[in-house]
Amino acid sequence: WPSLDSTKLRSNSKSRLIKAFFLDFVCFHLASLVLLESEAQRSRCQRTFLIGRKRLEVIHTGFNEIAFIQECKDGDRVSLQVRNVIENSSYSTFVLFRGLDNVEAGLENLVKAAIDLPSVFFCLASPNTEIKATTKNLAVIKSWLSANDMEALYRRANCVLGQLGDLPRNDWTIAHKVFEAGYFGKPLISSQSSALEEVFTEGKDILFYSPSQSLSELITDLVEMDNLSNLLGTDIKLTYNRKISQQMIGQSFIKVIKPLF
Repeated sequence: WPSLDSTKLRSNSKSRLIKAFFLDFVCFHLASLVLLESEAQRSRCQRTFLIGRKRLEVIHTGFNEIAFIQECKDGDRVSLQVRNVIENSSYSTFVLFRGLDNVEAGLENLVKAAIDLPSVFFCLASPNTEIKATTKNLAVIKSWLSANDMEALYRRANCVLGQLGDLPRNDWTIAHKVFEAGYFGKPLISSQSSALEEVFTEGKDILFYSPSQSLSELITDLVEMDNLSNLLGTDIKLTYNRKISQQMIGQSFIKVIKPLF
């Protein structure tokens, strides 16, 4: 993705934004090939940086399955904190968010859902969050997760949350947690996004969250409709294997860069 995207999130300084734009502009035009994470991002960069579409290709970022499996084999056992979270939630529907706390994440929506749904257990695993666990059904894990911890939380989860914020950048990016949900075959709720629509189908392998329907309502639908939850979990795994697994992304990458040699 362009450095201009991250600069916009961190700063309103015109000089920094101009610098980021020209850095991206020069690098994109000097490159033989630019890899981007979605078709939405590709179209946007073509317009923004006045670059030919043929020089831009889409390769999803993906989930490093091989490294994850290897770390699970060689790593430590599940941490005490994660085991306690899993034990404390043993009789509840378990909703997981794993990732950084930033404006794109929209975690205020998660906190509100936790208040609205006291019978559902929410786990927020974020190393930089300032959110406190103010309700009994919300657990906050601020430590970095080992592969074993991450696997334990995902295996326990009945539902996974993607980005919940209402920011333009969410429309052309795919957060890493989306690939993780697909890898583990977990029902996913995320803000509506053109980039996600390139991969998933609403109601089939993903549920899109929008201000018109509260997060609490979507989670309640999953809790009350086992068929929907099972369908989403099964189909997101099928979609993952068919489109965005490490193997498929690797094959696409080789195909794209081969003409350069």
